[in-house]
Amino acid sequence: SIDEFGAFTVNIYPNPVQHMLTLELPSGNKNIRIVNITGATVLSLQSSLNTERINMSNLPNGIYFIQIESNNQTVVRKVVKQ
Repeated sequence: SIDEFGAFTVNIYPNPVQHMLTLELPSGNKNIRIVNITGATVLSLQSSLNTERINMSNLPNGIYFIQIESNNQTVVRKVVKQ
């Protein structure tokens, strides 16, 4: 799925995900958080990469929210883990 928020474009796939989630991100430093349906942060990382791969195979199946913050803007995407 693709989200545009000003000049801030994010592409996240596959969705639903089983193992590896790929995030195509804008350039620059980003804070990435994966939050479960109860609001608990299950993963938090900083990245300067344009493509980030996240292993989700150890997370329980369910709905997660990927929060990406860059240049004081935040994009949130829903991802289903199967």
